[in-house]
Order: sequence, then C-alpha cells, then structure tokens
Amino acid sequence: MKTPPSNRRESGTVTKLAKALGFTPRHTQTLLKQGMGDTLAEARQWLSERENSDSAAALRRERIGLVRAQRLAAEQANQRAAGELIARADAVADHVRIGSAVACFIRALERELPQLCLGLPLAQSAPLVKKRVRLLQSQLADMQSEFWKDHPTTTSDK
Repeated sequence: MKTPPSNRRESGTVTKLAKALGFTPRHTQTLLKQGMGDTLAEARQWLSERENSDSAAALRRERIGLVRAQRLAAEQANQRAAGELIARADAVADHVRIGSAVACFIRALERELPQLCLGLPLAQSAPLVKKRVRLLQSQLADMQSEFWKDHPTTTSDK
C-alpha cells in the first residue's frame, strides 16, 4: 500500500526516489501524486507504461518537431544576417530584371543581323554574326559584374 504524500516527503522517500530516477524532488512528488509507485521498481514500471502511451509518443514527436523548426528558423535568421539568404521578392525581381535585359539584347540582335547580313554570302556573314554574338556576351558579362557589385557574394561562393 502506498504511503500518503506527506509521509513520503518526511521520510525522505521522495528525495531518494528522485535521485534514483534523475528527477527533481518536486517533479517526483508531482509524479507520485499522479499515481507513480513508491519503490524504484514500481516507479520505473509506471514511467515505462506512461512513456509508451500514444499521447506521450505524440507529444514527444511534437516537441522534437518544434525543436527542429526552431533550429531551422535560427539558422535561417543567422544566414539572412550574414547575407547568405535574400528575400524571395528580391530574388524574383533580380531574375525578372536579368531576363528582361537578356530578352532585350536578343531582340536587338534579331533586328540587326538581317540588316548586317543582307546580300552577303555565308562566308562573310558568319564572322559578322559571331562578332555580334560576342558583343552580346560581353554586354551580358558587364551587366553581370554590375549586378554583383550591388550583391556581394560570401567568401565560400568565390
């Protein structure tokens, strides 16, 4: 038969049991009030049954998920502070600007090439096309270096 909680506290049972289980005396007292046995064997059996219940497992999974989510949020905040992450809206805006510039360069090339190559044989028009494509590549490279002046990379990216 279990002894009343007041007798347990006075006899030192709670302190001994808490030390054996690795809990604080206050937590052990709470567990005793919830129905945990007085002896170490009874206490371990009760804790084992309680630990294996569906609600305890679900709670444990939720806590693990919460800790993981908090860790991920902290890592992302650190990366944002270090300049390793940018906002999605900024990335989308940059992609739109780059895509628009490339499309503009290609449209200009489409308009220029027929006029440049009009009436020329293939042997003469091929070098002109290559020259214009190289000019386009150069302009895009310049545009890229201008872009990265405003968006410095981290040392690991270099």
